[in-house]
Amino acid sequence: MHQLKMLGEVESGEAIVVYTGKYEVVIEDMHGVIAGGEQVNLLDAVRGVVGILIRSTYCVGCGSCVNWCPTKALDMKGRKVVFDESKCVRCGICNKVCPLVQYLVRSGLRIK
Repeated sequence: MHQLKMLGEVESGEAIVVYTGKYEVVIEDMHGVIAGGEQVNLLDAVRGVVGILIRSTYCVGCGSCVNWCPTKALDMKGRKVVFDESKCVRCGICNKVCPLVQYLVRSGLRIK
């Protein structure tokens, strides 16, 4: 859940709620809802959420996200990526450069 803070402010209780500024993501009982106050590109929102969940669950420690992070909010501790929330600007570059996310999101979800 800590890594979801890369998207925005996170509250947890019975459900996990992520406030990004553009949209809200509510995850409860393995179901998710994305709602936006402004016009939301649903595909981008899904890619962001799914990407972070994939990275935090299946990370192999390749370091691509660490190398590309413009604010150095990510660091390697052994083969594990550590996230410094105070440095993150929520740009999403970490998701875009992660080879695991790109493979699983594009092939598994058939998103082109």
